[in-house]
Amino acid sequence: MGCAASISGGGRRSNPGLVGPNPRVLPAVPGASAVSERELGGRRQTMRHTPSLDTEPAQRLQSFALEMSKSGRLELTSIVSHAGSSQESGTLTKQHLPSLQQIPGVVFGMTKLLELNLRCNQITTIPKEIALLRRLQVLNVSENRIAELPREIADLKALRLLDVAENCIKRLPDEIGNLARLETLRANRNRLASLPNSIRKCVRLKALNLYNNAISNLGDGISELCELEELNVSNNLLVFLPEVKRWKNLKALYLQVNRLLTLPTMDALCNLEIFTVQQNNLQAFPSMDTLVHLKKIDANTNQIAEIPPCFEHMTSLAHLSLRKNLVTVFPAFLCRCKCLEIIDLGNNPLLPPVPVDLILLPHLKTLLLDGGNITSVPIELMGLQHVCRVNLGSRLLMDDQETCEVVIELRAKCAQNGGWLKTG
Repeated sequence: MGCAASISGGGRRSNPGLVGPNPRVLPAVPGASAVSERELGGRRQTMRHTPSLDTEPAQRLQSFALEMSKSGRLELTSIVSHAGSSQESGTLTKQHLPSLQQIPGVVFGMTKLLELNLRCNQITTIPKEIALLRRLQVLNVSENRIAELPREIADLKALRLLDVAENCIKRLPDEIGNLARLETLRANRNRLASLPNSIRKCVRLKALNLYNNAISNLGDGISELCELEELNVSNNLLVFLPEVKRWKNLKALYLQVNRLLTLPTMDALCNLEIFTVQQNNLQAFPSMDTLVHLKKIDANTNQIAEIPPCFEHMTSLAHLSLRKNLVTVFPAFLCRCKCLEIIDLGNNPLLPPVPVDLILLPHLKTLLLDGGNITSVPIELMGLQHVCRVNLGSRLLMDDQETCEVVIELRAKCAQNGGWLKTG
């Protein structure tokens, strides 16, 4: 796995987050101050009495770490080489130093450290001495072999970002609730089965990534995270969600690849922009009457039978995917969502007619209606100017003159726009 990383300034769209899978860039931390020569000398004195640092590579590691830590940031990252990979090597690799098996003892003497990045190593434990780094605001130990977080991590009261993604962690300590300043927690790709209810005390948490664990119940504590803006709990074992009415700041909710049967009322999520819930067992959408800022809905591979009327108020909606559901009616009110660029209703038992008002969608680029029972299309669709991907299915009656003319015209438009049209 390629593991280049940087601790320098950068970030997601609005927060360091989640959405995805595992961002490589950590946010800059303001207020980093230079380490004094007196402190540096003290550290060197400590190093001379550290018996595990008596080899030449270890001495080079000490010197390198001390020099880098003067800025308040320390990055000791490695990389696993892959043939053909263009990723940049980590700092240890560049210095021709081996991956870390443990956190060097010298690090715990750097008490003014603000950022510590130990990503992409072979570290198995975080010792309790981590509590000595009381000024730490960013801790990244992702892509290691850590099985457990120590309770002492709760002593890092200044911590804003904690990244423990891609390890072997089975549970988060209850004490994590003491991290009252925590804004971003990435624990994706671990072995978590639940969340501690103490997470409710992380009142500043904005981005929470729990993607690809084994969580079957999020617990009630997560419901109280009022500042949450991005939540990724995809690829878990969830059957239901807890109450969501306090998530008024939430902008992105990723629920795909779970076992969800129903969802709670989502009317309170008035700022939600991204909603992905594909590959679950939903039979209907929850109440979503106030979600006027939604830009993307992906609910493919469920058992949803109807597109609810509230969708017509989603005037910012650009991407709608309901592929592989049980939808039979293509409602005309969808054509009031003037920002729609992608409509994917493929592999549904759709019945005619196709709405004439599709012509009112000036930005429509993708229209997928394959796998249904559509036999004809209205002549007005010849006016769609920007389509580049169209699939009208295999049941079109091409001996219908209007349908034939539409297909010929749309095929030409798609080719002109660099795309394709399919009828099979």
